[in-house]
Amino acid sequence: MRPRLVRRLRACDQKPGLGFWGRYWSRESGKPARAEWGWEVQEKDPRSRYGHWTNYVYRGLFGMNAATMKETWANPVHGDARIARNYVPESVGLEAIAYCEKMVGLLDLDDIEQAHDEAIRLTQIKFAKHFPMA
Repeated sequence: MRPRLVRRLRACDQKPGLGFWGRYWSRESGKPARAEWGWEVQEKDPRSRYGHWTNYVYRGLFGMNAATMKETWANPVHGDARIARNYVPESVGLEAIAYCEKMVGLLDLDDIEQAHDEAIRLTQIKFAKHFPMA
């Protein structure tokens, strides 16, 4: 294995709440979709605001920006992440984000905001049981 991958795997293994392989596969599964999404942002947004659109997806799905949601995953507010009410597990959240970003690319709408809004709506439908507040 490559040293960078080994370090990432070890770092994932040290996070509480989510099994090693769940974190690893959730992260790895989102990479191809994110590349497609990145091309879409670069093509449709003249300023290529990747951070803006990343936070747009996080706010649409979870009601908070990416940094806050990642902090919530690292330190669940209500104690144990497996029983906290209205808590979206990290593995499900990463899968939902990958799905949403993939949908932005597949929709290929001229208006990038409309594409994100529609992708967020479709993601909330697909992951409805994990998004009780959606």
